[in-house]
Amino acid sequence: MTRKIDHVEFGEADLKPAVRAVDEVRTVGRGWVNLRPGIRPEDAPPAASGLLALLGSRPMYVPLCTWVPGKSGQPDELGVQHASGTRAALRLVEHGAGPRPGWVVRQDHPRRGLVIAIGAQELPREVVAWLVAAAHLLTRVPLTGWWLADVHRAG
Repeated sequence: MTRKIDHVEFGEADLKPAVRAVDEVRTVGRGWVNLRPGIRPEDAPPAASGLLALLGSRPMYVPLCTWVPGKSGQPDELGVQHASGTRAALRLVEHGAGPRPGWVVRQDHPRRGLVIAIGAQELPREVVAWLVAAAHLLTRVPLTGWWLADVHRAG
C-alpha cells in the first residue's frame, strides 16, 4: 500500500484548512495528520552533534502534534511530542488546557510524548484548536502562528 502526503499551510487565525484535512482522513478512516508549528530561523534549536547526532536522542524542541483516527471501534488518538519535561498533561491542566472530559491520557512520557484517546464525537475544529493550544504550552521556542499540516493518506 502506498501513502500520499499532502502539505497544507494554515494559520492560527484560520484553522479551516487543518480542520478539513482531519475531517477528510477521519471520514476515510485511514491515515493520519501531523501538525507542525512554524518558528523563526533565529529561534531554531542548535543542530545535534557528536554522540547525540549518532544516537538520535535529541529532544523535540518544536512540538509535533498528531491526530490518528481510531480503527475497529477504537477511539481516535491525539499525540504531542515535546521537550517540556515530565507531567505534560498536568501542566496543560494547570493552564486551563487539559484533556477534556471523557478523554483518556494513555501516555505522558518526557521523550515519547503525550498520547490521549478521544471520542469519535469530537469535532475536528475543537481537536485542532486543542492541539495548537497544547503546542504553545509545551514548546521550548516561540511559535510564529503559522503551521503546516502533513496529511498522510493511504494511496
